[in-house]
Amino acid sequence: MSGRRRRQRSTLIVIAALYLVALALSPVMRKPVRAVDDRPAESRDGVVVPAYDAAGPIDIGRPVVISALDLRASNERGEPIVFLHGSPGGLDNVAGLEPFLTEAGRRTVTLDLPGFGNSDADLPDIGARAHARYVLALMDELGIDRAHVVGWSNGGAVALNMADIAPDRVGTVTLLASVGVQETEGSGSYLFEHAKYKAGRVLFRGLQLLTPHFGVFGWSPRDFDWLRNFDQTDQRELRPIMASLKTPTLVLHGRHDFLTPAWGARLHHQIIPTSRLVILDGSHFLPMPEPIGQARESAEVMEAFMSRHDTPGVVPITTYEDRAPNPERAGVARAIEWVGERLRWTPWWAVGAGLALLSRRRPELATVLAGMYVGRVDLDIGVAILGLFVGRLTRQTTPFDGRRFPLGWLGTLVWTCVAVGVVFLLEQNTFWNLGPDDAALRFGTIGFVAYVVVLATVLHIVRNLPRRRGRQRLRAQWTRLTSHEFWPAWALYAPCVPIWLGRFFKRGGVLAFTAANPGIPHGGGIVGESKSQILRAMGDDPRVLPHVLVPPTGTVDERAARATDAINREPGFDGFPVIMKPDVGERGADVKMVGTKEQVRSYLIEVETEVIVQRFAPGPAEFGVLWARDPACVAGEPEPGGLAGRVLGITEKRFPAVVGDGERTLFELVLADRRLRAQARTFFARFSGRDPGVVEAGKRVSLGNAGNHVQGCGFFDGGRLCTPELERAIDDIARSFEGGLDFGRFDVRCPSAAHLARGEGLEIIELNGVTGEATNHYDPDRSAWYAWGVLRGQWRALYAVADARIAAGATPLSWRAFLRVLRTQRRATGVTD
Repeated sequence: MSGRRRRQRSTLIVIAALYLVALALSPVMRKPVRAVDDRPAESRDGVVVPAYDAAGPIDIGRPVVISALDLRASNERGEPIVFLHGSPGGLDNVAGLEPFLTEAGRRTVTLDLPGFGNSDADLPDIGARAHARYVLALMDELGIDRAHVVGWSNGGAVALNMADIAPDRVGTVTLLASVGVQETEGSGSYLFEHAKYKAGRVLFRGLQLLTPHFGVFGWSPRDFDWLRNFDQTDQRELRPIMASLKTPTLVLHGRHDFLTPAWGARLHHQIIPTSRLVILDGSHFLPMPEPIGQARESAEVMEAFMSRHDTPGVVPITTYEDRAPNPERAGVARAIEWVGERLRWTPWWAVGAGLALLSRRRPELATVLAGMYVGRVDLDIGVAILGLFVGRLTRQTTPFDGRRFPLGWLGTLVWTCVAVGVVFLLEQNTFWNLGPDDAALRFGTIGFVAYVVVLATVLHIVRNLPRRRGRQRLRAQWTRLTSHEFWPAWALYAPCVPIWLGRFFKRGGVLAFTAANPGIPHGGGIVGESKSQILRAMGDDPRVLPHVLVPPTGTVDERAARATDAINREPGFDGFPVIMKPDVGERGADVKMVGTKEQVRSYLIEVETEVIVQRFAPGPAEFGVLWARDPACVAGEPEPGGLAGRVLGITEKRFPAVVGDGERTLFELVLADRRLRAQARTFFARFSGRDPGVVEAGKRVSLGNAGNHVQGCGFFDGGRLCTPELERAIDDIARSFEGGLDFGRFDVRCPSAAHLARGEGLEIIELNGVTGEATNHYDPDRSAWYAWGVLRGQWRALYAVADARIAAGATPLSWRAFLRVLRTQRRATGVTD
């Protein structure tokens, strides 16, 4: 164990010891809390009522005391108002409404529902139906025969149950930012929502027990009664109540309600035949004073509504008044809304599975989109967190990633909650008046995409900064971002677009280049060409490495036997090691050096298509040489002693390796190298399970021997090695190509750069056709401008020789033939739609 790791372990032990001591001492400073009051009910403040459950009165051995505040107006008129708070909450939640309604002459009654505030706790049933019976009993004790009932948030479920149980005693129902039918409860699933409530009770109780609180937390039985209230309330029962409701109902809702969606209020208005809907420019906190809520405006709407129905039998008004209409949406903003509408009615498990899949590939992007839709109240936060959490947990990792979060899965869960919460708050305009959805409305597609990219990037940086491995990962990603050799193909090839577009107006069109290389099928090697067929077209040239083709027919053992027999008996082979690769493949996919019979068999288990077995060329130097025919030589041979073409570019390939210093491990040496750390995930996966630990000083460890950029090989410009001797050697090989070669890159090995310059000791690994890149444009010591210039020059040369072929009678591929070639290549490589 290294010194740094010992210090880390010691630090963790000290932190754990301090935590355990603090946890042990914490209960000593426990703050006093009010337990169940067992004094006689008559000697306590509040209103005494019997105990109830959803079905009716029950015997619990004692009455129940409800804390209530009964305010009488001096100019009292009309029916009294009973206010019902939400969950969690208490009678002070609706205190902002009382002054305005008292001024209007209303008697107002507010109360702590059983299980909340100063009312009795530790009761068998505190669901909405039981609460409705408690409130009706309270009205009996206060001498109120009939009242207007206002239910805020979860109190709306109580108000609806009161109107169902005793419709003659409820003058009107006001659903104030209220819950409603099951579809509007979070995910819309009764089972999922109530599983959340049960899990929440366990989680919060665990936090109480495992957090050194020093008196901050109490230990009252009522601590989590708000979750029990949710769990014992069945919103599935509210739809039939609403549909059959005869009581005049006011649905008063905030356009920007982040807990009970505005679309739910519209749905409730459609279900309740006697309802009027008013949408205000507010959030969930309508009963609270400004600037948090809209108490005055809400009170004015309610007073007008209640005054109309102080006398029973008045026909209710069933209009819809929108005082905060949604802005017109178009483009990406309309697309966001369209997706949100579908998310509301998609099963929670399907949404969660989709988020998990996206989170596996793009976790920060998934988090931003999920947080945005949670903020829009189109997606339940529980479903969002679960989907993102599962996706992160199941992501494929390498030793380079390590543990993505401290504390493993617990850290993953905490970060997921925090990240979704941050995006949710942004969408709710908590920090500044610009969330992702706002960016789409104000700035369109470009603004929305920019906002999402920036926010996802910030989340990614914040997630990685706390840990050393995370900071190393950020440095590697910065290298990939700032070094053009790691840019995606679209960024490198962007300057070639004008060349391709210009071909629309010329003979042969964009696909004119497929007329080149008549000796290579599939448009001169655009895609899906056979490596073995190309090698055979070079004839018996001794510079071409010997190879054999292993067909995909037969069992794995039969194929392995054929390959092993060829390695031992075919002319030109001298035993192991050999190179194995798919006969049809791109960008070094599945290229591997194998050194034993067992490795041959393992390779053939993984690769089920046709495979080339090729003699390994030790080199040790490897180069890529791009050659193009002179257009003037397409119709005939060059003058005696002349060349048919020229070398366009040379790539010097440097195989990745590190040199030990006696202090750092192999992985640490990789991460210390600016270029190697950009492909650290490749190397870490390659050495997974066999990290040699600290590399001794001066020891060179090879990280790979495949001359492929994707496999970690470095590509550098080797233009200095272009000599007449080399051009002559390459020209001789190209001119002897059966059927004709116009353009291609030869991948060759030789003892040294000097040998290449002299055209000596060349061993040809393979030849790539019209899509063979120069590859020297990947040179990290050159600029992006250099790379773009190389690629543009390559395509100009290719089109020039192809135009000469077309003039000589050749025909390029049609788009239909091109697409057919693509489909054939996908089948050959085992890719299915």
